[in-house]
Amino acid sequence: MSTSNTRIGVLGATGKMGGAIIRAIVATPGATLAAAVERAGHPALGQDAGVIASGTSAGVPITAGTPSNKTDVWIDFSVPAATLAAVKAAQSMNVAMVVGTTGLSPGDREELRAAARQIPIVFTPNMSVGVNMLLKLVADAARVLGPGYDIEIVETHHRAKRDAPSGERVEITHRATSRDTFAIGAVRAALWVAGGGPNGGGQRREAGLYDMRDVLGL
Repeated sequence: MSTSNTRIGVLGATGKMGGAIIRAIVATPGATLAAAVERAGHPALGQDAGVIASGTSAGVPITAGTPSNKTDVWIDFSVPAATLAAVKAAQSMNVAMVVGTTGLSPGDREELRAAARQIPIVFTPNMSVGVNMLLKLVADAARVLGPGYDIEIVETHHRAKRDAPSGERVEITHRATSRDTFAIGAVRAALWVAGGGPNGGGQRREAGLYDMRDVLGL
């Protein structure tokens, strides 16, 4: 791609996560909100996506279906059925995707892998840069400390914890207090996969299934 801004389409634009992503796009140098999409019949259709998300106009009306104008990458944090439909549309339009949808079945994931043979897709249920950095730190720490240590990441929104095995325990705590954390990571992934931003390299990634470790170079 050229040195111009990365044009991003947001699917599920009026949801809480969609709004956070729109705010993150507006605040990120090198990113442009190019399309905002909702389901057919949604009461927000035709309204300014920026006004819905933050009260400030972005000059982009909310439309139904899939983005009709030129975009470089779409971000989707919806539900499995909608995500798979969006991925098929992205294939037909040759658009990169960032997918943060949870609850995908093994069959759904296989469809993502199949689509990634034609377009680049970043898929991870957790777009937080902090969480992914912690996972890398934990892997490094486990390798150095050896089997005598039990290393555990504790997140404040995760209540179910397994009993710790015997041995010395190292606990690393991560607190995800805002959807903005995940939205910022999603926009970073969108820039990367489309070839924009400081680490994008100027060219869209080749077709393939990527995750945040790829985006962050971990």
